[in-house]
Amino acid sequence: MKNVGLLLDQETADLHVQILKDAEGKIVQGLHLGDVTNQNITIILKMQPGEMKEQPTVGVGIDSMLLDHEYLLYKHKIRQQLVDDGMTVKYLEIEDQKVNINAVYK
Repeated sequence: MKNVGLLLDQETADLHVQILKDAEGKIVQGLHLGDVTNQNITIILKMQPGEMKEQPTVGVGIDSMLLDHEYLLYKHKIRQQLVDDGMTVKYLEIEDQKVNINAVYK
C-alpha cells in the first residue's frame, strides 16, 4: 500500500508526533500513520528539481510557475512526476495559478 506512510505536520512539515504513554509511563503511541497521497503530491509540487540528492530529477518547482504563463509545460511536468511516483492521475487542471489534482496510487 503505497498510500500509507508517516504523516507530516501540516504547519511545520516535521513528523506528526503525539506521544501517548501508558500507566507505567512507557510510550505506546507516537508517530501517526495515514494516507500520504496528498502529502506526497504537495512535496513533489513544491520541491525544486535537484533538491533531493538521492533523486535529483524529482520535483516540479511550482513556485516558478508564478512568473510563467505557460501552464501546459507545468501540467506535463506535474503529471510525469506523479506517474513516476506510482500514481494514476485522474484529473489535473491549472487555472489562474490554481492547481487542482485528483490522483491515487496504483
